Amino acid sequence: MNPSNHQDDQSRLEARGLHPYRSLPLAWDHLSVRGTGGADDVTYAPTVGGIIAPWTNIKYAKKKAKLAEARLAAEEKGGQQDGTRGHDMYFKDGDKAAKKGEPGLRKGERYLLKDFSGVVKSGEMMLVVGRPGSGCTTFLKALAGLHNGYAGIDGQVHYGAMEGDKDLKPYRSDVIFNSEEDVHDPNLLVGWTLDFAMRMNTPADNARLTHENGELMSPAEYQNKTKKELLKVFGLEHTHDTKVGDQYVRGVSGKSPLICYHTQLIHQVERRSEFLSPRS
Repeated sequence: MNPSNHQDDQSRLEARGLHPYRSLPLAWDHLSVRGTGGADDVTYAPTVGGIIAPWTNIKYAKKKAKLAEARLAAEEKGGQQDGTRGHDMYFKDGDKAAKKGEPGLRKGERYLLKDFSGVVKSGEMMLVVGRPGSGCTTFLKALAGLHNGYAGIDGQVHYGAMEGDKDLKPYRSDVIFNSEEDVHDPNLLVGWTLDFAMRMNTPADNARLTHENGELMSPAEYQNKTKKELLKVFGLEHTHDTKVGDQYVRGVSGKSPLICYHTQLIHQVERRSEFLSPRS
C-alpha cells in the first residue's frame, strides 16, 4: 500500500470531521479469574465393565484419591522451596465462602489468575508469554470482556474512562479476541472470505471514503479498494484465488492465521468508522 495514498485517504476523512485513528489506554487492577474444580477434582470416565459390575469401580476410587492427593501436594508447593504458594489458590474445607457480589472463592472454585494489575498506554502493544496452561488465553479473554465459561471475574478493567461490562457493552464488538482456532470455511477462496467480511462491515455513506475529486465511493468500490490494500499489507495477494483450507482441505498452508487477522482487522476498521459516524 502506497503511504502517500494512505495519507490522502486519512486527510479526506479528517476533512469531513471523521478522525480515522482512535485508541484508549487499558488498565486492570487486582484482576482475578475464578474457575470451578480443583487439583483434587479427578473423575474417571465410566466403562462398560463398571456399569455392568459397579463393585469394580472401587479400585478407581482409590486411584482417584491417590492422584488427587499428589496433584494437591504439587499445587501447594507451586515451585517454591518454602511450600507457601498455592494454599490460597483454591477453596478448602473450612474456608469462608464469599457472598454474592463480593470478591473471593465460593465452594468448589479455584483461581485461574489471581491479583493481576497492569496498564497498557494508548498506542502501546503488550506481548503475553507463558507456557501452556499458565493462563495466557484466560488473561486475554478477561481483558476482552469474554467472561462466559468462568465462575467469576474479580477486580476492575478500565478502557480509558470506561469501567466494567456495563460501560463496555455498547462497544463490545469494538474489542476483538482472535482465538487460536480458525473458524473459516476451508472450501472458500481467500478472496471470497474477505469479500464476505467486507460486505458485512462496509460503513454507511456518511462514513465511507471519497475519491480524490470528492465523489463518494460506492460500497463495491470501497470494498474492493480496502480488500486489495489489506491483502498487500499481509502479503496475501498471491492467495486471492486459493482455498483457505484446513488440516483436511489443501489451501493456503501456514497462512490461515493471517486470514483470521485480516478479517478481524476489516471488522475493526469498519467498526471504527461506524462509531465515529453512525449509520443514518
